[in-house]
Amino acid sequence: MPNALIVEDDSAIALIVETVLRAEGYTTHVTPTADEALRPGLPPPDLLLTDLSLPGTHDGLALSHLLRTRHPNLAVIYMSGSIEDDRPPTGAVPNAALLGKPFRRATLLEAVRTAHARATQ
Repeated sequence: MPNALIVEDDSAIALIVETVLRAEGYTTHVTPTADEALRPGLPPPDLLLTDLSLPGTHDGLALSHLLRTRHPNLAVIYMSGSIEDDRPPTGAVPNAALLGKPFRRATLLEAVRTAHARATQ
């Protein structure tokens, strides 16, 4: 089963993402901050879904870079409620996908497929 790490400080959004991914066969781990996502003991993620703005020491961009150095084939999706275009923000890890909030289930699953396809490029 693939592992998904969901880093989102809005518990309602985190629950929606977790529910959809579990229905798709993912094992999920949810944390509200990047600091908690970096704690030892979590299984290596195959997929990172992170809000760009997070409380704590690291934002979603910093988290994605730290995790990509540990897991080079990590698929990354940035989530944000303030997206102006379809391109990931400046400083994003290569080949990351972007998901605007609010989103529908189908849009989330399309972002997951895109992120996995790009991670292997």
